[in-house]
Amino acid sequence: MGTTTTAAGAVTGARVGWGAGALAVAGVALAVYPALRPYPDSAAGWASPAWTAAHLLAVAGFVLLVAGTGAVWASVRDTRAERTGFAALVVTGGGVGLTLPYYGAEVFGLHVIGQWSLRRRDPGLLAMADDLHYALPAVLTFAAGLLGIGAGAVLTAVALARSGRFAFWAGVPLAVGLALYVPQFFGPPWLRIAHGLLVFLGCLGVWRALAAARPHTGRR
Repeated sequence: MGTTTTAAGAVTGARVGWGAGALAVAGVALAVYPALRPYPDSAAGWASPAWTAAHLLAVAGFVLLVAGTGAVWASVRDTRAERTGFAALVVTGGGVGLTLPYYGAEVFGLHVIGQWSLRRRDPGLLAMADDLHYALPAVLTFAAGLLGIGAGAVLTAVALARSGRFAFWAGVPLAVGLALYVPQFFGPPWLRIAHGLLVFLGCLGVWRALAAARPHTGRR
């Protein structure tokens, strides 16, 4: 029985370790994304390789965020925060799933529109970008996804605080950063870059908390 418990603890510890690492990488990706993307929105910017690279980093960051939230859930198992941790994983995963289609359109759709507009010297093609950006179903899905990610981050912070294994504030910076994703889109470039740094620091804070607690994960 003891061997089984030890093996289960080792598996859980490894899962937390991988997930924590994924969260740290997510923080880097989500910080580089707003710093690398061209400003302002324009045909030249959309056609730039930096546009594609930046938005692919955002996609990777959000996907890795789900893995990191899974690590939080694993780390709060067998505590009173277990259900909250699971809810955080489900809500975050759902939010990311709703967000990614819009990013896919930005990565590839706007890149093609920008290239065509420059090659054909036809500014009329830029009207297609507005259709892509502001189509009601796309905007609603994107907003719902980002709000879901923010709600998942709040649940993550609550799970960390309630578990008794982490400082009560461990998940607060990440929750604040991800909850501000929608309003930061309306800010100037410097504010968006600063927001990316906030998200990075939030991811780093949770990563450090998980890494410090990892030796105890799986013990009862």
